[in-house]
Amino acid sequence: MKKTILSLITIIGIATFSSAQIEIYETTSTTDISGAGLTVNAWQGGSIHHDFYIVNHTSSTQNWNVTRVRINEITSWSDYLCWGPQGGFGNCYAASSMNTTTWTTPSADYAAVAVGDSAKLSSYITPDYSASASATYRYYVGTTSSPKMDSVDVTVYFNLGLNEVTNSPSIAVAPNPSNDQFVVTTENLKPSSITIVDVLGNVVYKDEMNSNSKKVNVVNFNNGVYFVRIEAEDAKPVTKRIVVRH
Repeated sequence: MKKTILSLITIIGIATFSSAQIEIYETTSTTDISGAGLTVNAWQGGSIHHDFYIVNHTSSTQNWNVTRVRINEITSWSDYLCWGPQGGFGNCYAASSMNTTTWTTPSADYAAVAVGDSAKLSSYITPDYSASASATYRYYVGTTSSPKMDSVDVTVYFNLGLNEVTNSPSIAVAPNPSNDQFVVTTENLKPSSITIVDVLGNVVYKDEMNSNSKKVNVVNFNNGVYFVRIEAEDAKPVTKRIVVRH
């Protein structure tokens, strides 16, 4: 059965995405944000809720589970997610019941997603509104044999007593894939910091970025996927995915 998301993708041309195995869309957008994510400013209190549709562009039906990783944990914040086939609410999982910063939905609770169909991930995050802070939650999609096929981030900022940050800087990372070094370039961005984490959330590189470009040596990095995060004052953080392949 065709899902609603397929009509949305057809509008923008499904053929243009033929090379991707997994595409991830927020319900209100036609932009594939797999390997990237959203930045949210928390202002009104309460939980922050986002729904994502995850589309199967492999060659066969996939039994997908979800793994959630807190990139930076704030113990006073809480979160949970719901996961299941698109068109239903799915099963919900409380982070507090797992007692770890990484957890996977039980194998019996996978979503069976046919080719061209999608599953639904609902993310719920409740910040501690008593103090300024930020946190990133990464949601991996995969099978028991390939637990990390793709991912999407939700980064939440709460700045106590400050005005909303609306500037979203332009960031480029190239070459990608990279085997020895890559260059991060920005446009009109104030002094910022650059952080690189691996797929498990481990910080493998961190430095200041005081100009519009910076070279990063990855000769000693293991082959794999990494996430490059740029943060600057009065701007939304930007995360880019890069592949290191020697």
